Amino acid sequence: MVERWHQETHTFHLRVREVTITLQDIAVLFGLWVHGPAIIDTAHIIWSNLYEKLFGIRPLEAILSGSSLRFHWLHDTFHHLSDDADNETMQRHARAFILCLISGHLFIDKFGSHVQLLYLPQLRALHICGQMSLDSTILSFLYHELCRTTRPDAHEIAGPLVLLQLWIWEHLHIGRSDRVLPRVRAHQPTVGGDIVGHGPLDEDDAGFEGLFDGI
Repeated sequence: MVERWHQETHTFHLRVREVTITLQDIAVLFGLWVHGPAIIDTAHIIWSNLYEKLFGIRPLEAILSGSSLRFHWLHDTFHHLSDDADNETMQRHARAFILCLISGHLFIDKFGSHVQLLYLPQLRALHICGQMSLDSTILSFLYHELCRTTRPDAHEIAGPLVLLQLWIWEHLHIGRSDRVLPRVRAHQPTVGGDIVGHGPLDEDDAGFEGLFDGI
């Protein structure tokens, strides 16, 4: 797929047509929020101070290098939550989990040994971060990595490759198994009667069926 990616149009050039990954794909496949404010912030932050403020502990210099924090140290520090934990402690563990999820799966680097604290400012208020447009950031990062990897001197690719794999599975039937497990309908969270998000693609989602028939 990387060999078929064209930087000028941000599309895959296949034999029958041009196709690309869109915001709708991410919303359906990942169930993430599309609408809402874009994720923007400054990188001019003293990361050790911000980490101490949000997690109540200051990492050693050997653990934190710039905005890169060792993944295993974060996992070992917040891997267990006691039954009698107070609200502040639960919020710290929630931030650690979300940070690992974002940096370890959605915006993963080429090594996977560190998590990036660049996303930590968005986790200051947990009740707000879920309303931000994470899809647009994921899509732009994937486009960036696909464009970078098309260069002759590139040997590795980073980014949300799970999204790319799921997109290929849903749209390109070449090499796809005939045995498909049934999908389970996900819970749709609501606020005041309005749906604020939805789960990943389920058996009743037919928006993409037949879109790339014949490929």
